[in-house]
Amino acid sequence: LHFELFPSLPFKVSLLRLMGTTQQQQSALLIDGIDTKNEQVVLNDNDRDLHNELDDEVKLITKRPLIGIIEVNIGTGSRIKRTCFPLPLEAKYLTAKTKEAFAHKARLLTTEQRVQHLFNESDIFIAEMEWVRVLSEKSKTYNFVSRYFTVFKAVMYCLVVLLNLNVLMLHTTTAPIKAYFHDISYLTTYEVASLRITFCLGVLNFFGYFVIMIYVAVTTVPIMIRETDKRIRRCILTYEVEQYTDIMAFQWWFVTLVFNVMFILMHAINFPEHFSKSIPLYAILIFGINLPWTLSCCRNYIVVPTSPIQRYFVIVYDTLVTKPFFRNHVILQMLSIQGFQNTQYFTLMLFDIINLSDRLANIVQALLFHRDSLALVFYLLIATAL
Repeated sequence: LHFELFPSLPFKVSLLRLMGTTQQQQSALLIDGIDTKNEQVVLNDNDRDLHNELDDEVKLITKRPLIGIIEVNIGTGSRIKRTCFPLPLEAKYLTAKTKEAFAHKARLLTTEQRVQHLFNESDIFIAEMEWVRVLSEKSKTYNFVSRYFTVFKAVMYCLVVLLNLNVLMLHTTTAPIKAYFHDISYLTTYEVASLRITFCLGVLNFFGYFVIMIYVAVTTVPIMIRETDKRIRRCILTYEVEQYTDIMAFQWWFVTLVFNVMFILMHAINFPEHFSKSIPLYAILIFGINLPWTLSCCRNYIVVPTSPIQRYFVIVYDTLVTKPFFRNHVILQMLSIQGFQNTQYFTLMLFDIINLSDRLANIVQALLFHRDSLALVFYLLIATAL
């Protein structure tokens, strides 16, 4: 792909043609102005006269990034054909994280798989570019954060590293929030000073990740709401789906529920003396496995939301599940709050390196892509050990 604003005479006239037309008309005008055989722009006498009369205005227009021309070389057998079409201004507003997510999810085995995935994601790309452009033009603050977002993320992670280094050097396990709001006369002067450093760094850490979370939320959530509403309207108007719910989504949910209940019952009967100590294990089975699985089944049950409650649930679920960058920063924000009570939560924030490092992100993506196979291998190892 090659993109630039062409200041030559043919394209100046094309820009004049494009003024005051719709996007479909613009595409048609540009295609009409290209001779596909000779790969040259064809100008008629009226165009030349128009250019001579309005040359000054054309020069002013071409200085503004009104539209771009993208050039694609398509190979068909032994021939290579060049195709040109207008590139919308919002194309440059596609975020880097969306590009990375597409690169991680795209299947590169065949051209058909890559193109199919691109078509599936094109609506999200267009919606994000248009929305980010609107935000960037309306808010200077958003435009500033968007421009230096990568640098801001790196600075915040360095702050997290400094915070954890100070926690590591701290000789007391007292919560940092007690440094200002509780009596800590039992601590030495140096311990109080270190505790206050932790508290101050924690405050900066909290506000920094709060800004990041708000930025990501403002970018992500409205797009998800709009795409969900668009899909609802399309399904209702075009009868794209026959049923708006799928009761078979709860088929495996019942099996998982019975398994968890039976496991807890058998464990409580065989180890009655450890019942009180086993409550965390039961909580993990119920809230760590069965509850997320229940939410997943509920989402699969709702094919098309038909009520406000279903719509809100679908929006929240899809945003947290399909937008891992947003979900991760919500978790990081919660950890930054809990860290004031227990500094161990600050340590968990070091995992934010996964959001910054492409190599680690690729490793995590490889593990998630093969999670079914890895789960079967893990089960085989357990069965062998037994």
